[in-house]
Amino acid sequence: MTKFGPHGNSLSFYNQGNLHTYQSMKWIADMGLNAFEYPAGKGVKISEETCKKIGEEASKYNIAISLHAPYYLNLANTEVEKREKSIEHIFDSLKALKAMGGKRLVFHCGYYMGQSSGQTLKRIKEEIVTVIERMKEQGYEDILLCPETLGKKGQFGTVEEIVSVCKISKQLVPCVDFGHVYARSLGKINSTKQFEEVLQTISDGLGEETMQKLHIHFSHIEYTNAGEKVHHTLSNTQWGPDFNFLAKALINKKCEPIIICESRDVMAEDAVLMREIYNTISL
Repeated sequence: MTKFGPHGNSLSFYNQGNLHTYQSMKWIADMGLNAFEYPAGKGVKISEETCKKIGEEASKYNIAISLHAPYYLNLANTEVEKREKSIEHIFDSLKALKAMGGKRLVFHCGYYMGQSSGQTLKRIKEEIVTVIERMKEQGYEDILLCPETLGKKGQFGTVEEIVSVCKISKQLVPCVDFGHVYARSLGKINSTKQFEEVLQTISDGLGEETMQKLHIHFSHIEYTNAGEKVHHTLSNTQWGPDFNFLAKALINKKCEPIIICESRDVMAEDAVLMREIYNTISL
């Protein structure tokens, strides 16, 4: 079953008098949504008690929880100490996610920093092997790591690079941000056929089993020659990609992912629109 939900809370959630993210579980369930991604991009700044409260409410309303690790991770950093710090941030994120009862940790692998794609891939793979070993030691083997495709050309995160990373272990499942794929291609990848080709690349590299576990991000994204600039809403049609194309591709490829909406300020409302588009096309 394909699931839809927001990355964080919409402005309307707070405008209606809500104060706490645990209240969002009922709020989005009432909208017909069944997934939620906790945004820890600026750091894991949440108590274990609050995490458990979110988890209790998520369980009550059948919401699938994921968490986005801090944006400043860089497993390709040329300095050993900074790579180790990134791993610490991953484990801070895992601790919060487990307390929420969540099963997917989304993270950015890092930056090239003057290195080739191959050099960067080698370093990132080495660090992720370390992460997986420590996860088993610390009881996190039931959580999926979801490295994300990224939208800026200086970031490690093409579809092919993420597939290569995910070959390390079945514990790794791609987070495919189709807005990032679109922005990184400078708007060139934006059709059902092209999205099917992206999905086929993943299937060829990781197998059909992975296709049923995919984690997807979506929003309209403005870009420059360097790639991603800023996220927009679905109502801003000056920028893409078009969710209709992605919905058709997912249905044609028989994928049933978790789809997280990252629209600016209206992530829950746009997640509902995406679900409606998907359901209409699937009829």
